Amino acid sequence: MLIRKNSYHLWGVGAEFRGIAIAIGPDERYLRADFDQVEKAGVYTCKYCINWRNNIPIFIARGPRFSLREAWPKMKHYE
Repeated sequence: MLIRKNSYHLWGVGAEFRGIAIAIGPDERYLRADFDQVEKAGVYTCKYCINWRNNIPIFIARGPRFSLREAWPKMKHYE
């Protein structure tokens, strides 16, 4: 299951979800279980950040195998 961080969850799904998600920081195994196609687009680096905020993978995921509207309430995660 995807995890949304902090207040971004409050924005909601939106009116026109087209089946493409930008996922920042999740374990790639979870994305591969939930989407048909997953590609690593980059890595966020920050030399002044603490270790767990550095080298965060960024993925593009396409073809969800679930209804985002139904799954959204379970995705809330605040740190």
